[in-house]
Amino acid sequence: MTIPLTSASLGALFVALSLGVATAADKADRAFERMDTNSDGVISQSEFDESRAKRFERWDRNDDGSVTKDEAQRKVNKRFDRIDANSDGVIQESEFIAIGQERFSQMDADGNGEITNEEFKQALAEMRNKKNRN
Repeated sequence: MTIPLTSASLGALFVALSLGVATAADKADRAFERMDTNSDGVISQSEFDESRAKRFERWDRNDDGSVTKDEAQRKVNKRFDRIDANSDGVIQESEFIAIGQERFSQMDADGNGEITNEEFKQALAEMRNKKNRN
């Protein structure tokens, strides 16, 4: 779906981007678009898995098939223990995939095997609300 932009809306967009202003909805839209690689308006399980695989590759800096806490980015360290299901101090690819499958199922509210933009935004809003309560 394309949305026509007027010169005024383009100007406002330029100002917002130049000031580094982005709403949570803007961030969600950008993340959704990155994951919806075929631009069909939904995130399939394979697109979701591909996105997760790319993220794992970025985290696994020495390409040994696991991510140590030292390799993980600072913000990831908070979630490390949740992903490391067997608490052995490394995230195996199977653990990483399992948490991704769990997350996909949570986001796919109607269980049809695809995540719509609305489901994606709703899931992100729920995650933010949960995080803010803790």
